[in-house]
Amino acid sequence: MICGIPEDLKKDLRSFRFSKSTSMNVLILKVDRETQQMILDESMEDCSIDDVREELPHQQPRFLLISYALRHADGRVSYPMCLVFYSPPGCSPELQMMYAGSRNNLVQECELTKNFEIRDSEELTKEYLDSKLGIPQYYNRQRNSGLCGFNWIGFSEDEECLRHNTTAKHLTVVLPNWAKSA
Repeated sequence: MICGIPEDLKKDLRSFRFSKSTSMNVLILKVDRETQQMILDESMEDCSIDDVREELPHQQPRFLLISYALRHADGRVSYPMCLVFYSPPGCSPELQMMYAGSRNNLVQECELTKNFEIRDSEELTKEYLDSKLGIPQYYNRQRNSGLCGFNWIGFSEDEECLRHNTTAKHLTVVLPNWAKSA
């Protein structure tokens, strides 16, 4: 069962997407069983992750649309948007199906590339968001020769290069999220 997104909520979603805010902002959405429509439950600006967790009900699902200040190791700050589907244990199966069926529709409407699911509000932490949004992602590059290029097997001070039958020093470098798929 896919719940609809009313036009007024679509406007709110567009405004949220193009907000110029530099802090954490969250839209909490819920499903209205009667109308089978998504509705805005809570709009939170300049909030903390703890504030968001406190707003989540213990036995009802919610969609969290999060705009989050993500600080990269090189000093850059980006503001990615993601959807977190909160589905605690103990929810009615009918309600869980309504949310699960509507999730992709919401992701498409918001043009999101990142969406995740949590079962317990305590899972929602800064570390969780950082890891899901790609911080840190490491790769190694051989320091001197550049012959081996990049690898994804971890990092170390000395690592044997089987391709060239040598031992090489490796340098840990933070890889931007877009570069990992390249």
